[in-house]
Amino acid sequence: MNSQNYSSKELYEFKQILLNLKQQQEDQIKQVTINIDEIMVNGKDEKQVVSASYSTQLEDLMSTKYRMSKHLKYIENALLRIENKTYGICAETGQKIPKERLRAVPITILSIEGKNIRSLKS
Repeated sequence: MNSQNYSSKELYEFKQILLNLKQQQEDQIKQVTINIDEIMVNGKDEKQVVSASYSTQLEDLMSTKYRMSKHLKYIENALLRIENKTYGICAETGQKIPKERLRAVPITILSIEGKNIRSLKS
């Protein structure tokens, strides 16, 4: 293992953080899905036409579910990086991302320096 990489003990700590986040995200997605289902069943008037307010609510919930699903994918990708022992290495600089940043943003693939470099490129 490269000395740049985090130790198995450190990776385990981050894995626990990510697994907790994953569970929370999955629970929230389930709740949003329930809300979507309820609106789809109860949001119709007598003529079985979706009213404007229900339509707006439905669009908002669908958008929220999409964002949550995308975030869940980032969490799952971070867990894969832990399994591959590449977690915590900046995709831009190749340097170790500080633990403080990983604790604040556990799904990140960039250190602050790497983020700044990327923003300068775009």
